[in-house]
Amino acid sequence: MSKSFQDIRSTFSEATNGANEKVDLLGAALTIARIAFPDIETVFYLGELEQFSRSIRQQIDQSMSDEELINLVNIELFQKQGFRGNKEDYYNPENSYLNRVLDRRLGIPLTLSLIYMEVAERIGLKCEGIGFPSHFLVRCGGEASGVYVDVFNEGQLITRPILDFWLEEQGFFGSTGEPMLAAITRRQILQRMLVNLRLALRRIDDFDHWLLATELQLVLEPWSSALFLERGMVHFSRKSFKNSYEDLRRYIELEAVNPDKDVLRIIEVLKKYHNGQ
Repeated sequence: MSKSFQDIRSTFSEATNGANEKVDLLGAALTIARIAFPDIETVFYLGELEQFSRSIRQQIDQSMSDEELINLVNIELFQKQGFRGNKEDYYNPENSYLNRVLDRRLGIPLTLSLIYMEVAERIGLKCEGIGFPSHFLVRCGGEASGVYVDVFNEGQLITRPILDFWLEEQGFFGSTGEPMLAAITRRQILQRMLVNLRLALRRIDDFDHWLLATELQLVLEPWSSALFLERGMVHFSRKSFKNSYEDLRRYIELEAVNPDKDVLRIIEVLKKYHNGQ
């Protein structure tokens, strides 16, 4: 691990430490972007979000409802600033790097939702991330409000009955679909962001950045056997055989009851590298 990435990992660990409300969601998301853009000016992007919020605050009066505040956020982000979902190149890794989403005004549901929530929070509008299957959403005004915003589709409002219908189409009924509409924690948002990034990097065989994204996800999930397996195989692809051996051994320790037989065979082959032969 390079010294520069050690700093990134340390910053990410600090940002995600403590109780959920103390997790620095925005800071952690921008730290993830340093995987590919280590020299980004965090202060610049914080200032840009504050600028969006200031523009909205100038139009607010105390009598406004949540729906009216949502409309102001939508106008600022989607009409004035031009944010939109990247439907043409959905799996581009840049859609998961928050700095590039802000630069290009293009992203996927989760990163656009994060920007939306950060701006909404600054104007006093309570919003939560909803880990809806395959399509991250924002709920504004609390659980009882039933106001869901599809940020990927320029702030389209979606009613609860429509969401229930979509869940039924995906095989979720009644109580089985209810967890899909619950607010998720800040750490869960970051976990999902890193999952999206890892999948995008895997599609283009970007092993170097894929490795770093896996390192950060292990900060959040140090118990995950699947992540140790994944990192071990990425090390293997990069011909870092000693590191691969150590990670695959850790995977086996965590999956002692039913380990993957193919992994056991790979470990036997890697033993000579681990022993310095």
